[in-house]
Amino acid sequence: MSADLVWAWTTFGFALMVPATLWGSHYDLRLLFGVSVWSKPFKFALSLAIHFATFAVIAHCLSEDERQRTWIVVTAAASAAAGVCELVYIALQAARGRHSHFQQQHAG
Repeated sequence: MSADLVWAWTTFGFALMVPATLWGSHYDLRLLFGVSVWSKPFKFALSLAIHFATFAVIAHCLSEDERQRTWIVVTAAASAAAGVCELVYIALQAARGRHSHFQQQHAG
């Protein structure tokens, strides 16, 4: 598999999470620090979809030989795995009604 396909499939997966998290925020009315628990997973899914779509487009501009080089395919797979792990963690924490990293309550 070439790097552009790895990133394209990753984009597709994150894009599917966008409506899923919107559905969650519509039907799950729990709040964390006054914000829907599904707000952060939604924002991450959307931003990661855009992020990996950008990688897929850039990689697609490379020649087929370049897209299939081991180092770029490994980089694509590693970055995709990191993004998936990140979003899974954030979504699981949201489902539990708990904050994930970088989420702090601010006074005011």
